[in-house]
Amino acid sequence: LSFRTSSTERMGIDASGRVTMPYQPAFWGNKNSAGFTGTWICNEVVVNRGNHYNTGTGLFTCPVAGAYVVHMQGIGFRTPGYGYVYIYRNGVGHTAFAHYNLAANDWANPNILGVVQCSVNDTLSVFVNVTGGNQGIYSYQHNTMAIYLVG
Repeated sequence: LSFRTSSTERMGIDASGRVTMPYQPAFWGNKNSAGFTGTWICNEVVVNRGNHYNTGTGLFTCPVAGAYVVHMQGIGFRTPGYGYVYIYRNGVGHTAFAHYNLAANDWANPNILGVVQCSVNDTLSVFVNVTGGNQGIYSYQHNTMAIYLVG
């Protein structure tokens, strides 16, 4: 079964019942630069279906209204302090957030996962806030983020 507009397949269901949606908005990328406080910006894009993620601003612009999954994971530096990771919608902290502690000579693995209901042209991002010492998020592909429409 195939759903098309003009001659382009927008959704398909194969004989085994597997559904494909090749135009479903989706982003996945890596952050390969050292720690910071601020908007999580992935400078290595793995998937950016529809080009809704902006690598200059770290913002994902929702092309349609619906529920979007936002997931981020990283590795924290080994210095004392603590940090917070937030999901932002339109530049404002959403309900989901994660807290992590960093002890001396230890690693923290901050991650966050949430589903955010959005309107057309809402923006989604992840914001990291760290406090105390020289800390932040470790680099070199240990840090990823994904945002995608689920319906």
